[in-house]
Amino acid sequence: MPRNRQRGSPLLAKLLGIIGLVIALATAIVWLSIDYFAFDYFSALLTQYKVPQKKEVMEMFLDAAH
Repeated sequence: MPRNRQRGSPLLAKLLGIIGLVIALATAIVWLSIDYFAFDYFSALLTQYKVPQKKEVMEMFLDAAH
């Protein structure tokens, strides 16, 4: 039976590698979504409601999001 465990190890390593890749890809997608979509939307809201010190508020938003 030890041979079966040895055969399963490369499969387990491949699966863990794929899971790690999927997690990294999902993290990158979320990061870019915050930078592009949420940043533009939040900026439009600040302009619409005439928030003072828009630049400082946007920097705080990005710091908090990251």
